[in-house]
Amino acid sequence: MTALINATRDEIYVVRSKACVALGRLGEIAATNEVMTALINAKRDDDVNVRWEAWAAFGKLSEKAGTNAVIAAFIDATRDDNVNVRWNACEALGTLGEKAATNEVMAALIDATRDEDSDVRSKACGALGRLAEKAATNEVMTALINATRDEIYGVRSKACGALGRLGEIAATNEVMAALINATRDKEYNVRWKAWEALGKLGEKAATSEVIAGLVNELSGRIDYGHDYGHDMSLVFCEVSNMVKVGKKTTIRNSSDKNKENAVMFLLVRDIVSHTHHIVPRSTAITSKKIEKLEAGDEVSFGIRNKRSRCVILMI
Repeated sequence: MTALINATRDEIYVVRSKACVALGRLGEIAATNEVMTALINAKRDDDVNVRWEAWAAFGKLSEKAGTNAVIAAFIDATRDDNVNVRWNACEALGTLGEKAATNEVMAALIDATRDEDSDVRSKACGALGRLAEKAATNEVMTALINATRDEIYGVRSKACGALGRLGEIAATNEVMAALINATRDKEYNVRWKAWEALGKLGEKAATSEVIAGLVNELSGRIDYGHDYGHDMSLVFCEVSNMVKVGKKTTIRNSSDKNKENAVMFLLVRDIVSHTHHIVPRSTAITSKKIEKLEAGDEVSFGIRNKRSRCVILMI
């Protein structure tokens, strides 16, 4: 390992670059202070390839490299002239998780959400989400809210996912409004992540507007110019305890006992109201219709043309 450390200072840039690659491949045994120091120095190399490989190696060793010196080096790298170094640094900070949730790290990642390169912005959003609840500050949430409106859908998707990972502490009116707007995005991946995030925000996100939006999304009433993703939404968007504001609801799907705690009536193509009349597909599901549902009401829904029913057990 000493030979590789020395090689990071070789006069030939290719040798320096390959030495960084080799150190990264060694895994945990290479996560020593000496190796970290060598890679920190390599990240300042005049050659961009050496800097890039140094940060790539850092990313692989980052679980064992959460020292203050390493974190400071990552922060510095988020402002590097080379885009590959910047996004590697953001990714590495995210890999460190909650132990990297310092004010300095969060400030660097917030700045990176405004980077000129969309890959850097995306990595920064993802990293903020991986810092978990410790990153649920007003500044972080504002940066992620702004990112939900990014021109690149991949950034918007990452921002929605990050807001969800911040947990219930992030269930502010501003966050929920941004996520509700994102559920209307033309890109399916953004909508999916927005619904998923709302489900993670807990009971505060269980508003009639949220439920009505999901019902309309899954029923196909919203035309995005294609129908891709609706069936996948039916599989993945099981939002627990999201039925009425301030009230928990349990719904049992009579044909699948394993999904007792999933809010199955969010997966409808048609809804049976409390009078048991089918609501026509052409009729938009409104908040008022949802509020009419009561304990014991039956809800009819279809998944891939298969009919089933569920009963609201409690409101």
